[in-house]
Amino acid sequence: NQLLAEHSDLDITTHDGPLDDLVAALRCGDIDVMVGALHGPGSDGGLNEERLIDDQLAIIVRAQHPLTRLKKVEWKDLLQYPWVLPRHGTTTRKLFELVVENRHEKKPSHIVETSSLVLLRGLLVESDRVSARSRHQILYEEQSGLLATLPVDLPESRLPIGITTRARSVLAPAVEMFIEELRKVAQQVSKTL
Repeated sequence: NQLLAEHSDLDITTHDGPLDDLVAALRCGDIDVMVGALHGPGSDGGLNEERLIDDQLAIIVRAQHPLTRLKKVEWKDLLQYPWVLPRHGTTTRKLFELVVENRHEKKPSHIVETSSLVLLRGLLVESDRVSARSRHQILYEEQSGLLATLPVDLPESRLPIGITTRARSVLAPAVEMFIEELRKVAQQVSKTL
């Protein structure tokens, strides 16, 4: 909002979709920058990644979910409910599955897969479903009292969030301003996580 307040003449378009599609669009210049989970410096030649914040997975439910009344939430408690998870192949889903595997826990069943935050919010707020997401994705919903993070410690689920650009490309001044604004917001957000 700050960038648009200072530069009301800017037009910004966002794209959401599978990582492979976004990387292809970034490579050919259809998009200028990707914002989200980073995939590692050697994962895709020709791209530059800049870490902005370190987040981690959180177990998320609606604010009035029955599990919010528990002081300690066990994995077996979580498995009593249906889940909403990121699509297979996404960084967040891979990380979640790695955490489950490393802990030798049973995988959730009755899963809805989506990367849509609108659908995620609707499914969680209107049901007793459980989700695992990057906490910063639901920060506003948590602050407004719609969603809650359960006391489930997942320290092994560190998730670097940042920007990805084409290597050796010259970014337009508007894109540079956007990236600089992202850096400022990331500094503010990192203080709340």
